[in-house]
Amino acid sequence: MSRKKTLSASVDPDVYEQLRRTAQETGRSQSAVITSALKLYGSLPPAGRRAFDEIIRQVPASSHHEQFLRDVQRALFRSRWEMLAERIDREIGDALPAEASEKELAEKAEEAIRETRRRRSQ
Repeated sequence: MSRKKTLSASVDPDVYEQLRRTAQETGRSQSAVITSALKLYGSLPPAGRRAFDEIIRQVPASSHHEQFLRDVQRALFRSRWEMLAERIDREIGDALPAEASEKELAEKAEEAIRETRRRRSQ
């Protein structure tokens, strides 16, 4: 396992306050919040980073600021939902007949919840 690297950065006071508040709200360290942000930004293709940089330069002065944030949030929720749907399909999709009754669906859901709780308690 590679050792973690330490970096130093200068940020505007408002960015620092946003970082501090986000860390507190999420119960994570400031380092963990920065790591998540850098992973996301670094994972974007170059064209995506350029578009992001252009938007960020304009957003605070733009009337589109709230819409931009809603669009990003919507994209994150959509991706999370798609990943969850794929996981559900992988884990219980084959166990359910195509025309499963509500009762069968509820039983499988309860079984999945019990199994998840059992795994978490180990």
